[in-house]
Amino acid sequence: FALSRMGDRAAVPPLAEHLRSPVAEERWLTIGALGKIGGPDAMDAIAGLLGGDDSIDHRNAVLALAANGDVRATEPLKAMLDRESYAGDPGLTHEDYAGSDEATRQAARANTVDQFLVNAARAAASLGDPGLAPRLQNLQKNDPSVAVQSAALSALHELGAAPEND
Repeated sequence: FALSRMGDRAAVPPLAEHLRSPVAEERWLTIGALGKIGGPDAMDAIAGLLGGDDSIDHRNAVLALAANGDVRATEPLKAMLDRESYAGDPGLTHEDYAGSDEATRQAARANTVDQFLVNAARAAASLGDPGLAPRLQNLQKNDPSVAVQSAALSALHELGAAPEND
């Protein structure tokens, strides 16, 4: 994936082929590489993952699109800024924890959700859509995670929106 560091858009078609890999880490790395290269072809390839069967790929695609200012990220990003949207998603418990006790699996899942929420808040700031402010205000005021609250507050400042006050 050194091709992405060169920023050569000719690398997009061969990289895009890796989005169909059966290996989750390879797809994740490919989304990141295409996001770094940018441009319409790379964003189109990433957008092809929106609404797909793999919720992690979908969410990572949303984050990459938002980081590149692609408005196709707006609606799915709204869902990502809602903690409830992660409830019941079996894809959020990494296979490395399959043999672990329930408490460990729940802690790993909670950490994954928190990371997605933090990254979604940062992506909202990158996208620059003030329509995302109400979701960010809700996270800033009500989320149980201080990290998520902080990321939401930072995003609100970047958007020029007021934080939610008590």
